Formats: sequence, structure tokens, C-alpha cells
Amino acid sequence: MAELDAGIRATSREPISTDRPLLADALRLLPRSAVAVLDLDLRIVEAFGEALSKRGYEPAKILGLEFTEVFMPETVELLKPRLNAALTGDGSSFEMRSSDRTRFYLVDVRPIVDAVR
Repeated sequence: MAELDAGIRATSREPISTDRPLLADALRLLPRSAVAVLDLDLRIVEAFGEALSKRGYEPAKILGLEFTEVFMPETVELLKPRLNAALTGDGSSFEMRSSDRTRFYLVDVRPIVDAVR
């Protein structure tokens, strides 16, 4: 994945509480998107989206890997504090720009809480 820099636009919202299959199906329909769901150890447990494939990541092949094994160091540096904050319940959004400055990405980091039935 290309080196990224960020212009940060932080927001704070509540954790997502949902039925995972429904959420996954809805997110798969978003064009040019990528979704990675991480566990408490920051390993990828779900990944999908057109943007992953276009960047050379086959979602099935990155499952089980730590996010630091998949993303560029610059991206890890931007994401790690936000991922750690999400583990404590704090979500955030920010914009990242590709190193060639031709693409912008909106990154949304949120805790996902399984709905209790």
C-alpha cells in the first residue's frame, strides 16, 4: 500500500452495535471501499472491499495477520493510536492522502460491540 499522510479531522461517536453478517453485506456493496475488522490483538479477522483488491491485497490471504504485517509503516503509525483508542471505546475519523497526493481516503476507526440477544 502506498505511503500515506494525514490531515486529521477527528470525530467521536458511539461504538457500532450490530448483527455482523448484515453489516458485512452492506459494507461489501460500497464501491471503492475497504473494510478490515480487527480483534483485540489487532489481528485481521474480516477483510473485504474493492479498494483492498485494487491495492494488491487479497482479503482471504490477510486474515489472521496483524495489521502491522499488512500496512505500510507510515499507515501503521497513523492507525495504531486510533486502534488502541477504539479498544477503549473511542472512535475517530480522519482523512489520509496518498504519497503522490492524487487520492484521499476517509478512514473511520470504530469499536464494534456484538449485540446481546
